[in-house]
Amino acid sequence: MAELETFKIRAPLRCDGIGRLDCAEDSESGTRLAVRWLPLEANGKAAVQACQQLPSHPGLPAIRRTGEVGSSAYVALDFPEGKLLATMLGEALSPATLINVVAQLADALATIHAQGVLHGEISADSVLLVLPEKAFLWDMPLVIANRLTDRRGEERLMHQLVKAAPFLAPERARGEPASEKSDVYAVGAIAAIAAGAELPRALTTLGVVHQVATGQWQPKVPRTFPEPMRSMLDRMVSPDPALRPTARQVADLFMPTAVSSPTLREMAAVQLPPEVLAKLDAQSPSAGEAAVAPESTLQLLATPSVPMAAVVLPELKTPVTPPSVKLAENVSVDAELVSAGAISYSAEQQRAMARTKALKLGAAVFGALLFITLGVAALKPAAPIPTKSLAVAGPRTLAPVVAPPEVVKPLVDAPVSDDDLLSPLAEVAKKQQGRAAPRKASPAPVAAESDTAQAPAAHASDFEFLEAHAEEELKRPEL
Repeated sequence: MAELETFKIRAPLRCDGIGRLDCAEDSESGTRLAVRWLPLEANGKAAVQACQQLPSHPGLPAIRRTGEVGSSAYVALDFPEGKLLATMLGEALSPATLINVVAQLADALATIHAQGVLHGEISADSVLLVLPEKAFLWDMPLVIANRLTDRRGEERLMHQLVKAAPFLAPERARGEPASEKSDVYAVGAIAAIAAGAELPRALTTLGVVHQVATGQWQPKVPRTFPEPMRSMLDRMVSPDPALRPTARQVADLFMPTAVSSPTLREMAAVQLPPEVLAKLDAQSPSAGEAAVAPESTLQLLATPSVPMAAVVLPELKTPVTPPSVKLAENVSVDAELVSAGAISYSAEQQRAMARTKALKLGAAVFGALLFITLGVAALKPAAPIPTKSLAVAGPRTLAPVVAPPEVVKPLVDAPVSDDDLLSPLAEVAKKQQGRAAPRKASPAPVAAESDTAQAPAAHASDFEFLEAHAEEELKRPEL
């Protein structure tokens, strides 16, 4: 058949609904596929169209091809090499691996819940692990196909209880319909049991359902999970649906920050034809050649354009423009950021910063004054040593000398002659003759007695008076 030339059927797989499920291989890329065949008379075409409307998500299998062959419609979806989690329950997977699994499953559930789609039948067989980093809710398209084509209804669901009973939410075990909260409970129960929690000890499937419905058994989250993941898992498996988180809340907590932040939907992967891949491999240098080849010889390889699947991007909100910050000269970065509104300080922080600034300013001023004082002291010249003789110094420059009374009294009482009084002046006059010419004596003006009593002569000098008497003494003949 022409429709089957794009993939090859390899082996049959277990099918829970009507029709057939096969394991196939893509003829072009060689990837493994799961092909679900649905009878047209059992609403198969509508079921295939419903599978095509599933959102694109890394945790959901991508729909590769759909079509009709004879009396059946088919949908081919990704079925990568890996292991079903049901085959690994006895291995007690590490908490780090299970945290990654829960994050991806919760994110996939949040995506389909946003479109009003429920899974309702999650079990350990629903999770395909491609270790160490990928986890798929791989049977989501199959559940939709079975729900739209299988007319057995409750009979089919009872058949599903064999593998889904330990992961049923208590309200589901009591006969209530599926809900978003019951899907979240199933993911939490899968994580707890895969980490080593005990399974129900009932011998039959109905016994397990009874224990879950009555609360005799519920999954216990192992303490190996770190906080706050452990507390979130406890909430996920709570018997009260109102206490359970949403799938989006679980994904936001379990996913790394860079992954859990709101982003655009992931675009469909591009599959290059084998001949293009072979051509690229032939042109690409090996690791050894790239290590020794000059940089100028390593050129980018031109790859042929491959049409990508159309992706409808969600409407983006207008981004909030951050405040503009322009750093000016002589202004601190903190001051610019605060004025621009980019950062803010509390009142206590502002007071502490003001005190620190005042202390720095005071220290700077004190240092500047100390530097100026030391500089002036270093540049100031030393005081000159006086060189004038006391003989020519004016009387007003010399402080009066007061002799003690025991020295003054004998001198006053002893008789003194004119020669004794003038002899010291003669010695002074002799010394001055070698320095300057002697001055002519001029008689002192006779002043009235009243004038003399009132004030001394304004132009008389004590030393001139003494010098005049010294010259007269020199003229006197020696006896």
